[in-house]
Amino acid sequence: MSSKVFSIKELKKASLFQKLFNRQPKENALIEINNLLATKNIRDISEADLSDISEKYKLNLHQTFLADFLEMYTAQLKYALIDEKLTEDELDELRTLKELFGLSQSQVISIQEKLTGEIYRRHMTSAVSDGVITSQEEENLQKLQRELCIPNGLVERISSQIKSIRVHQFVDGVISRGSVSPKEEEEIKLLAKNLNCPIQLDSTQQNTLNRMKMIWTIQNGELPTVSSDINLTGKEQCFFNRPAEWFQCKTITTRVNYAGPTARIRICKGVSYRIGSAKVQRVSSQVLAPIDSGCLYVTDKRIILLGAHKTTTIRLNKIVSFTPYDDGIELFKETGKSIIIKIDTDMDLFNLLLSRILRDFG
Repeated sequence: MSSKVFSIKELKKASLFQKLFNRQPKENALIEINNLLATKNIRDISEADLSDISEKYKLNLHQTFLADFLEMYTAQLKYALIDEKLTEDELDELRTLKELFGLSQSQVISIQEKLTGEIYRRHMTSAVSDGVITSQEEENLQKLQRELCIPNGLVERISSQIKSIRVHQFVDGVISRGSVSPKEEEEIKLLAKNLNCPIQLDSTQQNTLNRMKMIWTIQNGELPTVSSDINLTGKEQCFFNRPAEWFQCKTITTRVNYAGPTARIRICKGVSYRIGSAKVQRVSSQVLAPIDSGCLYVTDKRIILLGAHKTTTIRLNKIVSFTPYDDGIELFKETGKSIIIKIDTDMDLFNLLLSRILRDFG
């Protein structure tokens, strides 16, 4: 039976130049090989058949049509894989093509592993989609491996990659909710255990996961305490200890304008007298003036600014409100000017922490 992959093609007509020199279009050599595959059983085609074509066209077929032979081999393999298995007859046909086309073992293995790997990858992705590979799914995957003649090494690489992708996708989904609870963290570990896949996150994803866990703890969990080198009163607990700067908004005069009717009377050369009334208009603006820098402590009773010049203490119950910013936070007290605090990193976490502390202890 002829191959269903190839269909008969017409030979190209020789050009005038080729006719004059009694030459045939070299692409007709490939067309004749194609027509052989379209009209004869692949296993009935011999090397002599291709040698005749090679002699007729005076061509080294392997050198001239290697890329085309690889495409033809791939087409035959794709057809054989329509039912997602390779029979002995199909494998025998593929071996015949390999010999006829002079393909190397590494070339055919590369093509076969690519196509069979895609099929196995699709089934593995489906199996891990729910986070558990059942015994029936495991049996089906093993059967698929045998029917596709996939080596163990390739199966292991594909399985490891697909499982890792599934774990990473789950982690990304959890992170996208804005925080990670202990329950969600256990779900990540359970998924990895069910898939027999180690949790291997890159540094960016791991840092983000740790940050989301911290956000959940700040918002819902028991606040972790930190050590402090200041004297605390009674059972006072310290929740934050980090270098910081603090500022206050101040009004400064940037320039002075004069307005009103005036006149000058010349007394002598180089000397004049100004008369009239000039009104003074001060132009001012708000600036953020640095007050001090040092260490910022936040406890369950107060905020302590231990600066280079002085120590400022603000009791939590004296803070009436605060405004968070990307790079700082402004505290409004019952009396006195507001204070703006800046820390180098994780300003958003500090804002969340202070909001929780004021809610629970303020």
